[in-house]
Amino acid sequence: MNGSITTSLRREIRVSLPQDAFVPDPRRLLRVIPHVVLICGGSTAITIFPVPWFVALLLSVLIGNAYASVFFFGHEVGHGSVVKRAWLIDAILYATMLIFLVSPHLWRIWHNQVHHGHTNVERRDPDNFGSLDEYARHRATRWAILIAPGAGRLIGILTLFVGFTLHAQGVLWAKSRRIPGFGALRHWRAALDSAAMLGCWIALSVRVRSAESLYIVWIPMLIANAVIMCYIFTNHLLRPLNSSNDPLETSMSVSTTRWLDWLHFNFSHHVEHHLFPTISSEHAPGIRSRLQQLAGGHYLSPPHWRALVMLFRTPRVHITNDRLFDPRRGISVDVAAVDAALRTNGGSRAMPAGPRCAPRTPSRILGGEAREQPRSQQD
Repeated sequence: MNGSITTSLRREIRVSLPQDAFVPDPRRLLRVIPHVVLICGGSTAITIFPVPWFVALLLSVLIGNAYASVFFFGHEVGHGSVVKRAWLIDAILYATMLIFLVSPHLWRIWHNQVHHGHTNVERRDPDNFGSLDEYARHRATRWAILIAPGAGRLIGILTLFVGFTLHAQGVLWAKSRRIPGFGALRHWRAALDSAAMLGCWIALSVRVRSAESLYIVWIPMLIANAVIMCYIFTNHLLRPLNSSNDPLETSMSVSTTRWLDWLHFNFSHHVEHHLFPTISSEHAPGIRSRLQQLAGGHYLSPPHWRALVMLFRTPRVHITNDRLFDPRRGISVDVAAVDAALRTNGGSRAMPAGPRCAPRTPSRILGGEAREQPRSQQD
């Protein structure tokens, strides 16, 4: 979609939203209380009472999901949709990022400024795996590709459980040093924040018995990572690289159940968030309805499970802006083919797709038989 058309679309949707949608709403703080109660209450129950292991494990999973929900709320707070005072935003971000060892100072620069300012722009967005050139240049990128979900690698399932914590440290120590936009980042401050957070969890683990620390610290940390990475990996990695930073081109929403949307603060509405990052997530379903009416086939929101399956079937490196490539297996697929596959068999709740350029023959990772060579070999 042309960037000017997206601008007009954003303007038209903005007019349809209530005026208070763009004003911070401190009442939203009440929405996080049930999740905090679950974290504190569940952790206390495991610590104090003789809970059977299977009950402790169930509570641990629920606590991990609650930590993920708290993160989604913190993400919203960090964009200024809940409170205005900088010190209060920082305090909330410290609490909501604690389980992931992510510094709020790093997060505000990394996510709010660099990622939102250059979404899926090659060599500018720290949240994608980049081009074949970056794969060739940087050993860290090659290692990341080896363990990332994609191209049938089952190890990517394990990566979900540590993905966000590892990615944050990768941004801090590697990507922030080579990607423009991190000039204001004080690495020592972000490193101290992460070290202090880790120290808190180690101190808590020492304070309680080892089995209890497993259930109230380390398993919840793994679960929280997995929950948010199931969203984050699908947000942009199946979309093309694009210099225009057009959310309808570079971002993808997913469709899930209402109760999960409630638990996870509508984080599934990601195109909506990139169109209006500073408004409350409670308005995201309304924005989705308008996008379905106005954007037609340009808006993509497949079922979450379908997006995850596609994530594990497709490569992660962009050989061109519109083509994904697996350097190790020599197979590639057009993003247009991925888009088409996500829309099939009820794969999206969006309006039916409009006219699109015919995709090139997809590789066997989408179910076909062709094994394609990189363009350099084809030429």
